[in-house]
Amino acid sequence: MTRQTHQPGTSQPLPHARRRLLPLLAASALLALGSLGPAATPSLADEPPPANDPLNREASMPQSPAPASPIGQWLLEDMQGAGSQERVRTDLEISADGRAFGSGGCNRFNGEAKLSDNQLSFGPLMSTRMACSEEAMKQEARFLNTLEDVRSWKLDDENQKLLLLGPEGETLLTFSAL
Repeated sequence: MTRQTHQPGTSQPLPHARRRLLPLLAASALLALGSLGPAATPSLADEPPPANDPLNREASMPQSPAPASPIGQWLLEDMQGAGSQERVRTDLEISADGRAFGSGGCNRFNGEAKLSDNQLSFGPLMSTRMACSEEAMKQEARFLNTLEDVRSWKLDDENQKLLLLGPEGETLLTFSAL
């Protein structure tokens, strides 16, 4: 008695011996390809990706560590010469689409960042209303009020800092890049 099974997708029977032969043929073909050696099978790792490849991270990495604009993520280091509370992380992100985001040290804020050449202003800004330590709340209130006074920006290339300036050109806020 011959054992038969059906081939998927057809109504023709496939003899049992032929069913055993297919995996052996597939394995033989793989072994034959492997015996050709590495020279016959090109490796993607052997060739560097083209410079215009969007997945080529090395080509898209900035060549200079100094940013050319205030767009990016920044950590507050100084506010009007009074420093910044070390235990209170205050940060600012300015996006290319004209938005400002960050943390005032306690609450998250977001709003508009109007950027034109070296001119910069913020507002209106909205923030969450969580309760934090008195120290954090005071710094956050000063920071958000100071952001409203910003009129321009400049980069301190030597120290790699972003300076946000007031109406008279005075430094209001000093940030380091994140």
